[in-house]
Amino acid sequence: MTIRTSICWLLVLTVSTIAPGALGIASADTVVESESAATPQYIERTVMRPQMVTETKMCTVTEYRNETREREYTVYKRVAETSARSCDVTVMVPEQRTRVEKYTVMRPVTRTVTQTYKVQVPVWQEVPQSYTVQVPQVEVRQAYRTTCRKVPVTVMKTVCRDAGCWVNKTAQVPACDPCGRAVMRTVCRPVYVPKMVSEQVPVTRYKTEQVQVPYQYNVTVCKPQVRTRTVRVCNYRMETRQRNVQVCETECVPMTRNVNYTCMVPQKQQRSYNVTTYRMIPEKRVQTYKVCVPHQVQKPVQVKACRMVPETVRVPVCDPCDACNDCCS
Repeated sequence: MTIRTSICWLLVLTVSTIAPGALGIASADTVVESESAATPQYIERTVMRPQMVTETKMCTVTEYRNETREREYTVYKRVAETSARSCDVTVMVPEQRTRVEKYTVMRPVTRTVTQTYKVQVPVWQEVPQSYTVQVPQVEVRQAYRTTCRKVPVTVMKTVCRDAGCWVNKTAQVPACDPCGRAVMRTVCRPVYVPKMVSEQVPVTRYKTEQVQVPYQYNVTVCKPQVRTRTVRVCNYRMETRQRNVQVCETECVPMTRNVNYTCMVPQKQQRSYNVTTYRMIPEKRVQTYKVCVPHQVQKPVQVKACRMVPETVRVPVCDPCDACNDCCS
């Protein structure tokens, strides 16, 4: 199906469903007659085409404004009041008094007492005593000690020696003749020819050997020997003796004395004192504060809107039944 046929069917459906003037816009159909019968006929038709436009609308917006308000509040002020009061109190007053005290003293008393005691009296006696002493004696003893000595040993050693000799060899060397020309001259030179020869040579070496050698040494030996000597021995015997001893004893003696002391006596007295009380006094005060109050405001707002815009177009006239196929072919 071609584009032309689609447009034709669209116009037929528009004419049959939409009444003229339904959108408030007058539609004008003008038939344009062609010069020849074979040329299709066209009509002008007004169609509504959507178009986006920018419009200004009034919208209600909530705004806030600051308002200053006042309010009263109550504060309490503390006022001090002092009043004098009195009360009875009991105080302890010191008082001097005297009392008689009995006490006991310890008095020393010295007297002579006969005392019996025992003592040990030393008695010396001569007693023979046997004792053992160590007598030193010198003895000759024999021992062996290990010594090292050098023993000569003859061994064969392989040595290398040079048995070369000098040999005369002739060689051609450049030289000049009496006329000054370069000639080759034969000269004889001694050349040493080396010759290494291995030989067995006797060599004397010294070998270290350990030998046990006897020797004698003196030793001082202490031998025990029993001897007898006379020793003074002290023995003790018990004797009973008497002596006079001064003994100090104490005896209790009762005595009296006057003692001054201080005691606390209760005494009633009247005492004055000040009492401070506090009274709360209410006081009215005014406070200023700010609040945000909402209110409605109309403001213009730019919005996008879709509007139907009338537009005049030329479309071919076709018979809906038979002539449409001829026109659209």
